[in-house]
Amino acid sequence: MFRNAVRISFMIFPMMSVNFAAPQSPPKEVVFTAANTTKSAQNHVVQVGSPTGGDLFTPNVVEAKIGDTVTFVFKPGAHTVTQALFESPCKPATFGSGGEGFSSGLVPVKPNTPDSKLPKFVIRIKVNTPLWFFCDIPKHCNPGMVGAINPAKVGPQTFSAFQASAKENKGSLGVSKTTGSYAGVNTLSALKAFSSGGNADFQTR
Repeated sequence: MFRNAVRISFMIFPMMSVNFAAPQSPPKEVVFTAANTTKSAQNHVVQVGSPTGGDLFTPNVVEAKIGDTVTFVFKPGAHTVTQALFESPCKPATFGSGGEGFSSGLVPVKPNTPDSKLPKFVIRIKVNTPLWFFCDIPKHCNPGMVGAINPAKVGPQTFSAFQASAKENKGSLGVSKTTGSYAGVNTLSALKAFSSGGNADFQTR
C-alpha cells in the first residue's frame, strides 16, 4: 500500500489521427484513492492552453484544501502538466527517494475539439504544502506557462517569484515522460503511484 499518494485520474478521448492501434474498449479512467478525503471536497478547474492556442494556465494559482481535486482541461494545442520544484520551475520534479513528480505527458489536442471531448488530468490534494507545475513543451515554461497550488502569499516562495524564476530560466529542454502508458487512441491506461515524502510522485508501470 502506498503512502502519501494522491488520487489521480487521467481521461484522454480520441482527438486526432495518431499512430496508435485502434482501442479495443472505451477509454478507461484510472483512479488512485487518497486517505483523509472530506465530504466537502471541491473541484477546481484549470484550463491548459486556450481556444486560440495561448500558452498559459487559467487560473495559474489554485487554493485547494486537502481532499479537493484539481482538474486540468487541455485546450487545443500541445501541452503538458508537469510537477516542478520551486527552485527549478522548468524542470520535472525529482525527490530524494528517487521518485518523480506527476506529469500528464504530452497531450496534443486538435483544433475545434468539442468541450465534451477535451482531455482531462485530475489530481486529488493530500498535502497543504505548495505544489508547483509547468508546461514541459520547449519554449512554453520560459515565457511563464507555470502554475501553483497553495503557494505562499508573502515571502520568498510566492507564485510571482516562481514565475519570475521561470522567465529567467533557460526553459525546459524536452517533454517529460508520461506517467503511464498510452493504449488505443490517446488513452492513458495505467499509472503507478509511490511514496514521495509528502509530494505526489508517479512512474510508468
